[in-house]
Amino acid sequence: TIVTYTGTRNDELLENVDTDSDTDVVTAETGTGTDDLALAEPLLDSTMETSHSSEGDEGHLVHFTLLEAIQTSLFWFLVVSLLTVVGSGLMLIVNLGQLVFVVGLEKNHKIMYVTLLSLFNCIGRLLMGALSDFFFLRFKIKRLWMFAATLFLMSCAMILVSTGSEDGLFLGTVMVGTAYGAVFTCMPPLISEEFGLKHFSAITCTMHVRI
Repeated sequence: TIVTYTGTRNDELLENVDTDSDTDVVTAETGTGTDDLALAEPLLDSTMETSHSSEGDEGHLVHFTLLEAIQTSLFWFLVVSLLTVVGSGLMLIVNLGQLVFVVGLEKNHKIMYVTLLSLFNCIGRLLMGALSDFFFLRFKIKRLWMFAATLFLMSCAMILVSTGSEDGLFLGTVMVGTAYGAVFTCMPPLISEEFGLKHFSAITCTMHVRI
């Protein structure tokens, strides 16, 4: 099929069909002459990739390198806070059996408390992921505040455990398990939100190197 355009842009289209031709050639005749065009191709809808800023608005995401990240106060705040939360959780995990005896409970309660800690560790991981997304998308609350809530929860748990009472150990174990699980769910999106994704692996591994 040979399609010929005659005249200027707004002139009528004249089509001459040649059934013996095997190729479709498009030519355009203007007032000044005839130009051969390339084989016609379907137009594709052009899409532009957009990135989101750390606040969640449309814009350009700032990607920190590892050297740039360690020069910020936020990086070291997260490192110290992470060590505090994880260290407190590990302390209770390692010594939970001894703490059960200290508060005057029998040996069979040790299994119950270990199970309780593991259960709420799992619940904390599930809840923090859902809650951080909900508050961020609904109320624009950054995940840094969710991490701060995790720190506060762990601090309250340590106070309860230090009372040496059975009720304090029970509530403290529930809260420690929740906060310990939540921090591991909260940290990856928090790091990507504050430092970008280009050097995400290097920054995350550096923060967790002391754990």
